Amino acid sequence: MRRQMMLATCLASLFALGTVPWVAAGQPNSQSNELSDWTGPQHPVRPGQEQAAQEKTNLAASIAARTSTGNLAATTSSTTEYLVGTWERRQTTSYYCGPAAIQVMSDYTWNTGASTVKYTQKYISDHWTHTGTAGTGAAAELNGANGVLVGSPRSSWPYWSDQPANGSEWASDFKTDFVLGMPQIINLQPWWYSSSKGVWYRLIDWASHKSTGGHWIVGNGMRGDWDGTSGPTIRFDDGSGDYGGGTGTYWDVQYDMWQLIYHHNDIVIW
Repeated sequence: MRRQMMLATCLASLFALGTVPWVAAGQPNSQSNELSDWTGPQHPVRPGQEQAAQEKTNLAASIAARTSTGNLAATTSSTTEYLVGTWERRQTTSYYCGPAAIQVMSDYTWNTGASTVKYTQKYISDHWTHTGTAGTGAAAELNGANGVLVGSPRSSWPYWSDQPANGSEWASDFKTDFVLGMPQIINLQPWWYSSSKGVWYRLIDWASHKSTGGHWIVGNGMRGDWDGTSGPTIRFDDGSGDYGGGTGTYWDVQYDMWQLIYHHNDIVIW
């Protein structure tokens, strides 16, 4: 059963950065930064998983006909690897990870190229997400994700929000997106401590700054199908350089990322 959701937030303030050693075991570090999450009504959700996947599959042919050239056609795949050719975008404020994630997806679908943007992050915030210093909630992120697609080659693509019940369901969501050549917007916390295992899980590019506040990133590829082990990996864009993480494209373990998603608000935009 999916848990009652709480709206997801981005990093609400610029924390003082410092070197925090990677903790493989032991108790939570006293320097951990905590943020309070927004609460609010349920966000719009997608239909049942099978119906949603089928609807997206049905769109694939018409989408392909409109995207026979450009970056959208450059998506590569193999039996167990799917890569979507997005470009990372650095967030312009400490709390703009939500608009930055939408910008990554928008520039991909509009095929702007690595050095040009379709919409600035401020424009995305002003027109769709209305992001304040507390960050971007799930309903606002979904509104922005669908808003920037209007008029693009993938204007008919349906983004929904989901709270996956388990890692396998999340993997089914992102594989559906990647196979059809679209990225997934992911909400998580960069660090999470497992008291049962006595270890910290963290996002690969957040080694030097321990934060358990909410953060938006963009999933854009996978290697290996989910099996609940540390083998299969997921590729993502992050734009948190100077705000705790890095700006670039990274690979991380699917199982580890799922811990960071599930133990935050368990929300993905797919």
